[in-house]
Amino acid sequence: MRNSFLSTVSRMRLHVVAACVPAILAVACTTMQPVKPYELEGADGPKSVVVKRKDGTTLIMAQPAMHGDTITGLANGASLDIPLSQVASLQARELSPDRTRNVVLVAVGAVVAGGIFYLNSRPAVGNAAHACYDENGNVINCCLAQGQNSGTGC
Repeated sequence: MRNSFLSTVSRMRLHVVAACVPAILAVACTTMQPVKPYELEGADGPKSVVVKRKDGTTLIMAQPAMHGDTITGLANGASLDIPLSQVASLQARELSPDRTRNVVLVAVGAVVAGGIFYLNSRPAVGNAAHACYDENGNVINCCLAQGQNSGTGC
């Protein structure tokens, strides 16, 4: 089979890229944004927040909610209540239209560049109607395939 090793390597690269794309998109299309405590009160609030305390510690709190002057939620699987007086800042991951646009532009550019590279690396492109192949699928000189050693047509 023609270039079976390269085909295997290409398939492995494709699997790695396919596995990485969702992770890259998840990070690239979002950004950390400050959250006000009142934004935790509704159902539209963030699913988790990064809480930076005034003592310098930081933790991720899932299912945050405001109850009076206290933020409640889950941290490391345990229920936790933190008074607002101990909180230095709150942040949540939110969609970023600018980053999303940039990722889409880079992805489209990569696909176009990859397509151009792929087409330029194929020996039969531009002359595909006249390409000849041997029994293994390799591109060969058409003059040899037709049994002509020389002539004006080759």
